[in-house]
Amino acid sequence: MKKLTTFVVSLLFAHPSFSADYSMISGLDEIGDTNIHDILRHPEGGYWIATRDTGVHLWLDGNLVKSYSEDDGLAANGVLDLEYDHQGQLWAVGGRGASYFDGINWNKKDSFGDFSTNVVFNQSITENGRMLLGANGGAIIVGSDGGHKLITVDEGLPGKVVHDFIEWPGVGYLVATRNGGLGLLGKHGPKAFFTDMNIRSLLPGAKGTIWAGTGADGILEINADEVVQHAPDQSWQPVYMDDEGKLFSRSDSGGLLVRCDGRWFVVKDSLFPTNNNIVHSVASTENGDVLIGLKGKVIKLSEAELNSSLIPVELEMAIYEKLVPPHGLEPRTY
Repeated sequence: MKKLTTFVVSLLFAHPSFSADYSMISGLDEIGDTNIHDILRHPEGGYWIATRDTGVHLWLDGNLVKSYSEDDGLAANGVLDLEYDHQGQLWAVGGRGASYFDGINWNKKDSFGDFSTNVVFNQSITENGRMLLGANGGAIIVGSDGGHKLITVDEGLPGKVVHDFIEWPGVGYLVATRNGGLGLLGKHGPKAFFTDMNIRSLLPGAKGTIWAGTGADGILEINADEVVQHAPDQSWQPVYMDDEGKLFSRSDSGGLLVRCDGRWFVVKDSLFPTNNNIVHSVASTENGDVLIGLKGKVIKLSEAELNSSLIPVELEMAIYEKLVPPHGLEPRTY
């Protein structure tokens, strides 16, 4: 892919000294000192909480009311992602495959035909009810009728390990691979871009934009007209976009990057507990509060508290040619 223009400006991370100004969700002691990988709203107003090694937990009315582990049918105690499908059924994916919740227990679905899903990294639901699974070994499309299609490197994927897999409406599917870059599956066959990158996350944005996080090459803003690379020499992964359009990105080195109204901000250090500033997940409540999952803790912020914690930054930026040819790509049939 040809780079068209590069803009270089300084990155202005500020590290002022503040007193702690965060509040925590209560009642999470039983979760333990484990990374909180995902937070998903429960229909009754609480939250499902997915963890690195203690399973899935249900938090309602200020209390942890139930914890689920492999003993309750989970494929593994390490859960990376939670999602409701088009029928409202809850799915959990992670180590050793996928599980679905029947209202009482979890049920393991560890294989699709001859494909062993020993690790499923992420899942998404398409507009027509398909479930897309990014797994160790390829990408899986599960139809609303339960049928499935396996896509591997033999069919043109740029990498064997698929970190994320989402629909790009009107274009096809985007596949994030480890050290194989970004795959675009359209009617005219698979195409690969940024093949020297480790693409770790994909997140749909407003007006058809797709946000991609990388291992060490910043954030890709993928539009129909161009691809913009933000902070090319850094490791940021977009993990959540709220109802107001704020984009939240995490880093393995800690901190939280927020994009709002076309500008970038970092959250000030005092928002995080001492020695616990690595963000693993972000979500929001029905009234607009922001939830930030850390190690064994969840920070809760009102919109005003979040806005007061934001420090503006400028990021290095590069612009590339668009992924979609001038006449577009019709979605490929799978």
